[in-house]
Amino acid sequence: LAGNPLPSAAVTILLAWIYPSCGLYFHIGETEKKCFIEEIPDETMVIGKYRTQLWDKQTGSFLPSTPGLGMHVEIKDPDTKIILSRQYGSEGRFTFTSHTPGEHQICLHSNSTKMALFAGGKLVGTSPQTDTLTVY
Repeated sequence: LAGNPLPSAAVTILLAWIYPSCGLYFHIGETEKKCFIEEIPDETMVIGKYRTQLWDKQTGSFLPSTPGLGMHVEIKDPDTKIILSRQYGSEGRFTFTSHTPGEHQICLHSNSTKMALFAGGKLVGTSPQTDTLTVY
């Protein structure tokens, strides 16, 4: 990378359900974990789509992710039982189905190391999709 990339990662989370949707945007540092809570009815399938990119501060643009860059997703149900905990690559999707209605904790963190991200990167988003959790 030419110049210094932004020293943090950002994640745009767009939640779109059949009922009104909400969006969330936050930065994730290299070793940082970010969680949010979402009220999800029982027996609801949630699909998350994501793509990781690095932010190049010098050019003010996004670059393709470096090899090995990805994220870890962990989902806990209202009883704090882990229903999903998995490492993902730089682009893809994850799914889970709620079996208990209530507040679910959705946590994301980069799997990056200093070699993969140098000083950091950015995860960016696009438009929401019906019945889909979109992470870009």
